Amino acid sequence: MSRPSNVVGTASNVDLRGQTGPELLEGRRSDEHRVVNVTCLTCGLEDQLLMEPGRTHPWSHDARNASHMVEYHEVGR
Repeated sequence: MSRPSNVVGTASNVDLRGQTGPELLEGRRSDEHRVVNVTCLTCGLEDQLLMEPGRTHPWSHDARNASHMVEYHEVGR
């Protein structure tokens, strides 16, 4: 049988920055198309995404490279 335990602190390899993805539905209807410019600040890769209604997953480069810092900017906002 396991015993309850308390954990203090975190491991050094834990990313505490939180999610880097865009706030897709902030002030917007969920059925609108939007254009988002994405830039990897770590390696300089840039792309422009057409975000379809209901899409909430991050840019594929962001998903493959969790340690990279990626900036999302919605065009026209």
